[in-house]
Amino acid sequence: MGQGQQQLYQTLRSTGKPIVTVVVAGRPRVLGPIDQSDAVLLAYLPCAEGGQAIAEVLFGAVNPSGKVPLSYPRNTGDIDVYYHKPWGTYSQGSDDPFHDPIYPFGFGLSYTTFIYSNLYLSASSISTGSSVDAFVTCTNTGSRFGKEVALFYIKQDYRLNLTPEDKLLKNFQKFGLEPGQQIVLKVTFTPEDMSYYFRDQNPILETGTYSVLIADLKANFVVY
Repeated sequence: MGQGQQQLYQTLRSTGKPIVTVVVAGRPRVLGPIDQSDAVLLAYLPCAEGGQAIAEVLFGAVNPSGKVPLSYPRNTGDIDVYYHKPWGTYSQGSDDPFHDPIYPFGFGLSYTTFIYSNLYLSASSISTGSSVDAFVTCTNTGSRFGKEVALFYIKQDYRLNLTPEDKLLKNFQKFGLEPGQQIVLKVTFTPEDMSYYFRDQNPILETGTYSVLIADLKANFVVY
């Protein structure tokens, strides 16, 4: 944000009133001190009807359920994607504050809260031609109806030909829950989901240890 905008923000902040910042932009903008707002709404470029949509979210007529499709940078030049190597620019738990996005890929809040629990797999080991099912429970622990987007990732511990990515989004499900309601989600990971491409552009499925990740949960399985 520009210096003038930051000064205006600091003046508003000094009043002690809650501040909601609406970011209207076609790409990530470094927010600086503005990221300390009580809430931040990423509106992107909403076109002619954007004002109505923004107002409905701000006044609670609509409960937002979007997830950011990028890693929103904290600093200039700190551009990274979720599709990266674990030893690359950023990974979860990094001690380097320069590579610590304000909002990681898939982040998003609403006027309710969701908790994931009881992640388990249909098998702890499978053959290279088999699939594995993942099950997880999601509960609306807030006080109003909301929609949630569950993001399912696959992580491979190691590869013979090249370093695996930190994690790969392989499936997602969007659903709505009333307060206190819960749902058991099921996702099937196929051999294609566990494969990667190398020099000859043919899919390679290696034996070894894999993980299914959702929220802060993790379940391992072995391909033999």
